[in-house]
Amino acid sequence: MDITQASAEHQVCKAQFDTAMAKLSEQESLITNLEATIEQTKGELESLDRDWQNSILSALGVKTEASAKLSIQAGVARENLERLRVLHDEARIRLLECRYNAAEAGCAYESIDNKLRAEIFAKALPELINELTPALLLIRGLCELLGQPLYNAEKKICETLKATDTAESVGMIRGRINDTESDTSSPLRYCPEKLPDSVSRAIRNAPSPVQWSAARQNPEKMRDLAEGRELCRGWQ
Repeated sequence: MDITQASAEHQVCKAQFDTAMAKLSEQESLITNLEATIEQTKGELESLDRDWQNSILSALGVKTEASAKLSIQAGVARENLERLRVLHDEARIRLLECRYNAAEAGCAYESIDNKLRAEIFAKALPELINELTPALLLIRGLCELLGQPLYNAEKKICETLKATDTAESVGMIRGRINDTESDTSSPLRYCPEKLPDSVSRAIRNAPSPVQWSAARQNPEKMRDLAEGRELCRGWQ
């Protein structure tokens, strides 16, 4: 796979991951809202039950129009509460699926990101080393002229490389990237942005492929994962 192909695939995988994360976020919002509505409905039901009881007691145990109305309202609230709980259970299972899809997309995104970076590095490094050739020739010549082992020069070069300021060096290579944006032959123009932290989180927080395969065939295992009785093991 060349850099152009890797870059195109990188963009596709990024878009697929972003879509999967958007669906995951939407599902998380749905569950949060359902939980709030369930609590609100529980409060309304408790209030209606108290009002019904007080209405019966104040009428000395006689059923009145007011208590009958409260009974109907409580019945509707109780039915709604059960339906909300069913929706909540279904939403948590759907959330597992969204997490699995996000992890799958995240793994693909991470994989092509690593490949693209490796391809760029393999192409760009020789070009940068070529710029050092005159200085390296002088160093090699100095070693030969003075009878000094090449190892000493290699060691000093490595020490100098490690001692360079990281922030400054990154700033310099970013400047080089900006300068080559219009140069279609430069591998540096394909450098991707830093892989977002959401990728690793998505991979960690999802059911593993083995867990998901088993859960799809076993409703009880699916409920255990959805309700947190079994922890998701992630993809890695």
